[in-house]
Amino acid sequence: MVLSLLAVSALAVIAGEEPPETEEPADTEDAPPRVQEEEEQIRLPAAGHAPLGSTGLQVAIRTGVSFPVGDISRGPTRALADRFAARVPIVVDFGVKPIPELFVGGYGGVAWGAGAASCGGCAAWGFRIGLEAIVYLLPRSRVNPWLGYGVGYDSSFLRAGGVTQSVSGIDFANVTLGMDVRVSRAVGLGPYFEAALGSFGSQSFSERGSAVRDGDIAERAVHGWLSVGARLVFEP
Repeated sequence: MVLSLLAVSALAVIAGEEPPETEEPADTEDAPPRVQEEEEQIRLPAAGHAPLGSTGLQVAIRTGVSFPVGDISRGPTRALADRFAARVPIVVDFGVKPIPELFVGGYGGVAWGAGAASCGGCAAWGFRIGLEAIVYLLPRSRVNPWLGYGVGYDSSFLRAGGVTQSVSGIDFANVTLGMDVRVSRAVGLGPYFEAALGSFGSQSFSERGSAVRDGDIAERAVHGWLSVGARLVFEP
């Protein structure tokens, strides 16, 4: 009898045993920072995202090869290519971008080359300076094509023996086009083409540094330098 009572009591205890407590979920007070961090990661640009177009100061250096076209003055033997051969220019563009789509500033450059084939052993050089504006078509893209226009002053020199001839005049249409490919947020590199058209208004001849003859060109003509090469730009 006693054993029966003990067995019944044991079963009752077993039957009435409370189930193990379940672990309550962790406090959610720490969740918002994690959610905020994830949102910030979503807002950040992807690794290959194109940087935004910049404003402010901009400097570019371009070089390549320039070919002479047109005439120094009117006449059958006044072609620019009869005096000058192709030359290598180094031009610096410097200015500001008030908005990402527009550059306004100036340019200055020098060029070295040789005389035409008819002037064997002649040395040739020149310099140019002027004002320009450039319109960027896709300033917020990694590949950014552009168009430019400028006006300026051009002077070219040719030395044969001890005599130096120079011709100078106005560049009334300096048309450029190219494409900047961003290699980083601050540097771009790409090809460019330039057609610098102008008219020489004066010429001079000097011998061993002393002026022999100078004066205006009466029958002016249109000449140009066609250039193709590469441009390195800072803050594209």
